[in-house]
Amino acid sequence: MNKKQTMKKLKMVLIGCLIMVSCITEKVSLVYADSSASINVLFDQEFIGEGGKRITTADRELIYELVAKESSNPMPTGSVGGVYETTLKGNDADDLKIIFDQVGKFEYTLRASAKNDLRGLIPTGETSYRLEVTVLKKMSGELEPFAFAFNSDGEKILDPPFVYTVQDTHNVKYGFQSGTKGMGDLPQAVKDMLPATEHGKLDGDVVTPSSSLAIGTTVEANGGTWTFIGWEPTSQTVDGEDVMFIGIWEFKSHSGGETPKEPEHDPQSPTIKRPTSKPLARPVAATKKGGIAKTGDTTKIYTLVALAAASAGLVILAVVKRRRRDEE
Repeated sequence: MNKKQTMKKLKMVLIGCLIMVSCITEKVSLVYADSSASINVLFDQEFIGEGGKRITTADRELIYELVAKESSNPMPTGSVGGVYETTLKGNDADDLKIIFDQVGKFEYTLRASAKNDLRGLIPTGETSYRLEVTVLKKMSGELEPFAFAFNSDGEKILDPPFVYTVQDTHNVKYGFQSGTKGMGDLPQAVKDMLPATEHGKLDGDVVTPSSSLAIGTTVEANGGTWTFIGWEPTSQTVDGEDVMFIGIWEFKSHSGGETPKEPEHDPQSPTIKRPTSKPLARPVAATKKGGIAKTGDTTKIYTLVALAAASAGLVILAVVKRRRRDEE
């Protein structure tokens, strides 16, 4: 073997040694350095009243989604197809843990889900944020992620907030009323059937009366039968205040027919005067002095006039008889 061939073999041996050393070094690096790293995406949910005060008793539960820009992006455990769902109840916070095992830049969207029922809630800020995660590898071989959240204006946001204004709610109230005149006082057995007040109604809600009381329901009381005939009105739209439904009850006496009391006067209807049974007044006559004669005085006058007429008749008869005698 000549010198040239010897040098070539030595060169090949050196190259092999360098490759072996390189492989050993890489294995050591992988053994002693973290091959993955994680981040926690923290966000919170808050409810406030229309006056701006935080509602500490709010217990609404809403759904949130973390959606990967690329379905292959690292995701929290339990994700399906690049989408992860979580819930928050009341004023609470949550953090999403994502584990990365490679360097790169990964984008996500953190948003309130369209599956939510937002009746009575008004979002007062962002309902969607862009999440950007950059994963670098340090000289030691460890992975180091950096996460940033941005709002719709591109501003960096720390712990993305989801804030909702809770609208004022109204009530549906119930009352009973007699539909039979003269029977205004309903028996206690009827009053006990009044439905309970309903809460949590919002402006714009169309509400109908409770179905807990069926039309045609009867109650035996007051010597007859009370029958529920329905609600007035049959529906209402909530508009800034509570609404009221009035249930009407009609009464039928067991003796046949209604037994009303004296009906109460309705100030909007004309007053009806009932005839009385007082005796008719006797006629009056004028006195000579222009005054009003009493009943006794009038009787005396009639008697005197009659006597005067009778006397005049007798006088005339006597005169006639006397003339006849003279002519004979």
